[in-house]
Amino acid sequence: MLLNYSELVLVLTPARYNSPCSVSFQQPLYALPRQRGRAIRQWLLDHFELRVEPPVTDGYSDSDRLASLMLMSLAGQAHTLWDSVKRRNDLGVLGPTYSRKGREGQIPADRVLQAIQGDLSSLHGFNAIWEDELQRSPPTLYSWPACPVASHYVLVRKS
Repeated sequence: MLLNYSELVLVLTPARYNSPCSVSFQQPLYALPRQRGRAIRQWLLDHFELRVEPPVTDGYSDSDRLASLMLMSLAGQAHTLWDSVKRRNDLGVLGPTYSRKGREGQIPADRVLQAIQGDLSSLHGFNAIWEDELQRSPPTLYSWPACPVASHYVLVRKS
């Protein structure tokens, strides 16, 4: 969850949408959470693998399951976030606001989608998974992909 937060935090940061924008999101202050999150993500992938106990066929090998599910989790959470922004009136929530030409407004869903696609396109494999994700109904929860029935995930240090 925290790694996904480091990727998605700037998507709903009001300063991103203010006009004129007083900050550059290329500044180290804004890039640092994403850089640190990606470094932690890589460290996890270098040192651990995710197994299913008892073993069942789920379409992944032990060596690629963690990377695949981490990416699926991020795409699913990004989709849920975008869907929540689109449906904020139905959900009865007030979204983050920004200021444009002296007027306050809620961040539009199309701009959130652009931010997600722009920010995450540099993450290896995200674009392909994102395209598949958008063909599905958005997840209703910000959760990790479910484990196969009657099994559980075990994080194991690589030998």
